[in-house]
Amino acid sequence: MLLALVSQALPALTAYVLVFGFLIGFWIMVYTGFAVEAVLISEVNTLQAILYSIRLVQRNFWSAMGLLMLTILITTGLSFLWADLIQGFWGVLVAVLGSAYISSGLVAARMVFYQQRWKEITQSTKTKRR
Repeated sequence: MLLALVSQALPALTAYVLVFGFLIGFWIMVYTGFAVEAVLISEVNTLQAILYSIRLVQRNFWSAMGLLMLTILITTGLSFLWADLIQGFWGVLVAVLGSAYISSGLVAARMVFYQQRWKEITQSTKTKRR
């Protein structure tokens, strides 16, 4: 809505608002990227999960960024392969099974990443308190 209002009132700023919105959305996606894993593994509510995700990404920025970008790259790249395979029955079957198999592996990798990094964070916090 903001983009529509800006494009009507100040057309010259539309591209800047679009880029700014994309950047804000990207960073929100990066910092909250492990919220689902936090809910499932740490068994916390949504707000705590977002805070845990932000803390995890802050402490492990480059490795978290790498895993998130790799996940996006793999799922996006394979979507082209799956689209090519769904021409016939067997292609659909291979695409569904392949997608499920690879997606399960990516989800497992993200959960292991979260679990190991969060364990390190909580252990270092306990050590500092002593």
